Amino acid sequence: PGSAVLALAEQWPRASWRMPASTCLELPSGDIGTLLARLPGRTAGKVRAKLRRIEASGIAVTPVPSIDAEAGVDRLMELHLRQWQDRPVNQEHTRPRFRRHLASALTELIRDGEAALFEYHCDNELVASDMVLIGRDVVGAYLYGAVPELRDKVDVTLLLLRQDLGVAARAGVPTLSMLRGDEPYKRKWRPDPVANKRLILGRNPAAFTYAITARCRAALSTRKHQLQRASDG
Repeated sequence: PGSAVLALAEQWPRASWRMPASTCLELPSGDIGTLLARLPGRTAGKVRAKLRRIEASGIAVTPVPSIDAEAGVDRLMELHLRQWQDRPVNQEHTRPRFRRHLASALTELIRDGEAALFEYHCDNELVASDMVLIGRDVVGAYLYGAVPELRDKVDVTLLLLRQDLGVAARAGVPTLSMLRGDEPYKRKWRPDPVANKRLILGRNPAAFTYAITARCRAALSTRKHQLQRASDG
């Protein structure tokens, strides 16, 4: 919602189609107290206990400068793939071209203040890495990786969320988005759901067939997620 491409679609001279796309879950930026205020009292108490555990862990957070972005991306992706070991992972993330693209883009984005890469160390060991995109209206938690053993020590999601909320607050950006995906572990923070749309702008007759196929796939995907949520509930 509010993207420039929607304005383009209004002026598009040929056929266009809109269909449901992924839901993004968003939180208002601020300190961790802003997050706690959204939670029921008992849940907030449990989160405070987890925060004390994070503080006691001695985990230190350091930003990666733009000049070191390429090496930082290598470390991030190694942690990300290690985290997803023996589980289904986005295959694009396993390809060298993705790593090269991310390193190239991140070098300029960090330099221009449009992204940040943070590394988390415990006892001088790299245990997690977290990349965020910084826009005018929203900060997006894009990609992270963590050693599996870290989950035995702290709540990793809370560790990263505390950092990312601070990034948004310091940048004067009102919203932190956990980006695409409506997973239960995100829902526990009482975020606001934002429904995105997929937009197809046609230039030739073949666009109609493509759009109909995409619409059918979107409908099937929506139905699959509805059944999954019902099963989880």
